[in-house]
Amino acid sequence: MQPVLLALSSSLLLIFAFPTLDCSLLAWVGLAPLLLATAEQPCRRAFALAFASGASFFLGVFSWILTVASFTVLDFVACGLFLGLYVGTFGFVLSWLRRNIRLPFCLIAPPLWITLEYLRAHAGFLSFPLGLLGHTQYRSPLFTQIAALAGVYGVSFLVVMTNAALADLFWLWRRTREGDWAWKRLLTPVVMLGCMWSATLSYGWWMLTTPLPEEVLKVTVVQGNISQEQKWKREFRKRNVETQVELTREAHRREPAALTIWPESSVPGSLAKDWSLASVIGALLKEINTPLLLGSFEKVPRERVEQTQQTEQIGPTGQTEEAWFNSASLAVPRHGIPGRYHKVRLLPFGEYLPLADVVPWPARLHAASRTRRLLPGSDYTVFNLDGRRFSVLICWENLFPELARTFVANGAEFLVNMTNEAWFGDSAASRQFLAISVFRAVETRVALVRAANTGISAFIDPYGRVVAWVQDETGRDQLVAGMLTHDVPLMRTRTFYSVYGDVWVGVNVAFLVIVICRAASKADDA
Repeated sequence: MQPVLLALSSSLLLIFAFPTLDCSLLAWVGLAPLLLATAEQPCRRAFALAFASGASFFLGVFSWILTVASFTVLDFVACGLFLGLYVGTFGFVLSWLRRNIRLPFCLIAPPLWITLEYLRAHAGFLSFPLGLLGHTQYRSPLFTQIAALAGVYGVSFLVVMTNAALADLFWLWRRTREGDWAWKRLLTPVVMLGCMWSATLSYGWWMLTTPLPEEVLKVTVVQGNISQEQKWKREFRKRNVETQVELTREAHRREPAALTIWPESSVPGSLAKDWSLASVIGALLKEINTPLLLGSFEKVPRERVEQTQQTEQIGPTGQTEEAWFNSASLAVPRHGIPGRYHKVRLLPFGEYLPLADVVPWPARLHAASRTRRLLPGSDYTVFNLDGRRFSVLICWENLFPELARTFVANGAEFLVNMTNEAWFGDSAASRQFLAISVFRAVETRVALVRAANTGISAFIDPYGRVVAWVQDETGRDQLVAGMLTHDVPLMRTRTFYSVYGDVWVGVNVAFLVIVICRAASKADDA
């Protein structure tokens, strides 16, 4: 039972390391028990132990998804088991490598782990870039600065290396008790860990002592706290919009800003098609005389629907009726709506049904797809507000660093994450998404403004520090209505990661391939 207890203790420690418990220090030791549990096991048993640990971890960290009414317990268990396969593969390959090539944990565990993390985050419509080990350190800016070089995977690498070095030292200690003492074996884990920590902390300190630019844009975020049960009901539509209008007026009276931001789908309809909604927004713009960035849904041209059905096989197959874009619209006083961004990366199973004509998905998923009829946009829009340039990541898009990199490469000087997380209630979801937003800011070295319907709406500086967020008098930041005005620094610098992307992952994949080939040749010789 000892290996089983070690494997399950890893899942428990890592669950505590993620929001909302936020015991981030546990991440530095939480993986070590799993490494010790699988190290001397046969490959199949190592897979089973790691799979059980991984499935338990994912089910624990993402238990908040059960708050979504359309998500069943069976769906939840299936997702946990599927994600557990990645950790199971980690245990299997690690055990096989340890049997065929005698390398320390700290050399083979980090590249193997981040390779699997990267695959999990880029698996097509099954991509799931949540729960990466690096996310646990979002409140530790000294460590997160290396994301400007290697993305969140650089932080994950350091966390796994620390765990692996501890596991190496434990095995060496056990061997000394058996009379097999060789002090030189200590050098590899100690030297590697010392070099990585020294380089990370030195770089982090150097970056954090760099002053922010003096050029700023004063921005207001509005958090309407519209419940998901009422958000789409027509009888509540006027009241919901008026709630956000009143918050905007109050914010303008307190401190006028250069830009006001409402959350995703804050306008439950089309500004281009619905005169009643457009008139309310027009009256507000005339009153506050400030540009307003808001979330809406805009109709897709009929020809675009037909073309998408024929080429991409996404959305309402077998239909030619109009579909919708999930959009961010910039409304400017006296100029109407000079710019729109249509969400490029839709949420699978939530906003579209992938491979609808190929996979026999349950009828309830087909029904949901026909109800929403959302199609993806194609343009990576950069809004221009009197020379200040910014782009929008709508909800799910914020999880993908390549989208943020594209916007910054196109000239964005800050990013906006417009989102609606009312689906998840008062759960850990919003805090986990906030942690991911921290890394989008560090990776691109631009500020990020988070406008969330039910929270957490926040301002994140270019170094990933959460400098301000919407909260009520008691300090509560979720399921509360409010607004906040803050200065957003405008950055025009570029990071290594924003220019070259996941080079660090590529280096680790190449190293892992070499190690696997070497181990395979030794296995054949044996």
